[in-house]
Amino acid sequence: MRSVPIETIRVSDLIQAKDMLLAVLENEPGPARDIVSLNAGAAIYISGIASSLSQGIAVAQETLASGAAKAKLQALVNYSHREAR
Repeated sequence: MRSVPIETIRVSDLIQAKDMLLAVLENEPGPARDIVSLNAGAAIYISGIASSLSQGIAVAQETLASGAAKAKLQALVNYSHREAR
């Protein structure tokens, strides 16, 4: 991961935000995926699932790469649509 200007992840509307989120869930390389990996990795480490921050980041990156994160979001969307009926 490298440091980049905040403008690289700044969005101006909901469509850009959605597109950026979906790009992360598709495991597209870039600053947005790096930030998600770092934040999720920290949560994984703090929760005790990983023994180090770097291991937590690796787990987060594997979760994105495998499609598990995208599948979890889709399951949530499906559930919320079912509950709305």
